[in-house]
Amino acid sequence: MAVEDPGFPGARLSFLHREMNIYPAPVDEEGMIVNTLPGGTKMIAVTPSHQRPTGVCMSVNRRQLLIQFAVSHQSYILEDDFDGDYRYHGGPLPSLFSEAPDHVIYILSFSKVLAPGIRLAAIIGSKAVIKEIAALQSLIQRQLPIMEQITLASFFREGEFTRYVRRMRQLYKKRQAAMMEALLIHQFDKHFHLYGTDTGLHVFLEGAPDFDEKGSIAAAKAAGVGIYPLSPYCYESNRKGLLLGFACTDEEMIQEGVRRLKQTLRI
Repeated sequence: MAVEDPGFPGARLSFLHREMNIYPAPVDEEGMIVNTLPGGTKMIAVTPSHQRPTGVCMSVNRRQLLIQFAVSHQSYILEDDFDGDYRYHGGPLPSLFSEAPDHVIYILSFSKVLAPGIRLAAIIGSKAVIKEIAALQSLIQRQLPIMEQITLASFFREGEFTRYVRRMRQLYKKRQAAMMEALLIHQFDKHFHLYGTDTGLHVFLEGAPDFDEKGSIAAAKAAGVGIYPLSPYCYESNRKGLLLGFACTDEEMIQEGVRRLKQTLRI
């Protein structure tokens, strides 16, 4: 089982709990580095439309390499599209599933797109794969949230989902722009490598190998600024940095938060 490193810890811990052999594939500016994958890899978990947590979008070349690897090694790609709807520059990226449906299992979560409390998701794959998943699902979770599913289906059918995402995309685009403007005004780009500037609901600031994540988080908290470290997302990776979310914060608070963060980091 190959996972992105750094990558979503929830998925990695789930695979480890099932005693799978984990290969942590490094990630760069183009996404997962495909040519590091062992030949015996049978499943590859990726977040290509918005890598979690670095925020990079997998390049066209890497997507093709990944699909070619899956086809030639008879592997499955587990494509997690957790917030790809919020892309602010350019059109939506095509899914890996659309290019190789026999080798990709596509997961779409509504918890990020709509609201955390919804706890609904969709899995799309070949008929054979879905048949196996449905059989297992019937054993482990017999009581599904029927009313929530009916309500969400109506939301889709009446076109409200598309209108909602379009409206929220414009709102988050303004907040993302405010975040980037503040970071550049306060010259964070001279001390960090900035990622996640096109998609998603957070920005990743990568620091030097000796960057003090723990001390920075504590100092920011004391100043009333909530930020998150990269370290929980790392398996073997030694990368360091900070995650700055902007979804629940207006433009004025974003600017004030970045100003305070600069003071606490003394940059």
